Amino acid sequence: MHSRNGSLTDRAAAYYRARPGAGLVQVAAVGAVIVLWLLGRYQLSAPVALWLAIAIMVTAVAVGTIADYSLLRRRSKLNVHVRIASMVLAVAVLCDITGWGPMLGIGYAFAIFENIQRLGSKMWRAVMAWCLVAVVVSVLGQATGAAPSFVSGQVLYALSGLNIVAIVFVAYLVGVLQAEAEHSKEKLALAAAHDHMTGLANRTAFLETLKAALAAAGDNPSSVAVLFCDLISFKAVNDTFGHDVGDAVLVDVAARFDSCTRSKDLVARYAGDEFVVLVPDLESPRHAVMLARRLIASLDDPLVVAGQSVQIGVSIGIAVSSSSRNTVRALLHQADLAMYTAKMKGSSAWRLHVPSDPLTCALGVSRPVASQLTA
Repeated sequence: MHSRNGSLTDRAAAYYRARPGAGLVQVAAVGAVIVLWLLGRYQLSAPVALWLAIAIMVTAVAVGTIADYSLLRRRSKLNVHVRIASMVLAVAVLCDITGWGPMLGIGYAFAIFENIQRLGSKMWRAVMAWCLVAVVVSVLGQATGAAPSFVSGQVLYALSGLNIVAIVFVAYLVGVLQAEAEHSKEKLALAAAHDHMTGLANRTAFLETLKAALAAAGDNPSSVAVLFCDLISFKAVNDTFGHDVGDAVLVDVAARFDSCTRSKDLVARYAGDEFVVLVPDLESPRHAVMLARRLIASLDDPLVVAGQSVQIGVSIGIAVSSSSRNTVRALLHQADLAMYTAKMKGSSAWRLHVPSDPLTCALGVSRPVASQLTA
């Protein structure tokens, strides 16, 4: 029993962490019930039975919370619209039974702000539409006498028209502001995950993606490969032509490497003149070797930068996940060892780390296997 309660507590805590506004909605619902009761008590609204107001708010909050919780697991149109409708229609009903009808716009403003903030800027039209439906329902209820009203029919229609204009304006404005906030977050996230010079993924983004790829690979032993690439003669380029030309060379190399890969592969600038390539869903080590050859071939033609012809080579070390116990650190270490073995040749070359080779494991040296992996 204790473990079950603990599990329920954990789920509730996870829900509120993912939806920090959910608590605010529930507090606001309790506050609305208290305000409505006070208005009725002091004859500032139609007399409302406290149990009725509580029943409406509890139902609305329960339905909205269930829809919100469902959105955490699967976002569907039904869940989105149920969430919006439960909040908006609760505001409409509470306003109607007190005689304020569509004139109390603060409740709609709160519903607009909370829903757009949680569901995204693109939902402003849906939120606005449900608010307009709520206003129409309120007007019909008061015009037919089903709900009390403190104003005459003409005033009711005029105030309803103003309320509709206000709803459209507020929904659009909140949507625009939320879109700007989302765009700023996307720019910050993009900047944090990309190298500012080359536009490739940076080291942090690469490590996170590699970790996720290894986790997704599961028990498939040869489904992830890492290619560690170190440029040859890059220091000489910086010393001879200056760092501006060196930076331009890195940008050109990044573009050439990126053009050699599949859309699902990830090319990243690891550090300085080092690049790494992540190859998920690898069918065979042969495909990683073929990619290494393409990367080397992409630098066969000299790079022309600022009127200077620059010849660059690359040493590539390849490591392929050997078991479900492979870690990010182990795979990068294997690729790094293989790269240094390739670098001993002095010109562009690749080497594949072969952990099954006793000599390789003992010395940390990756033997060439070109004869075994001829395309």
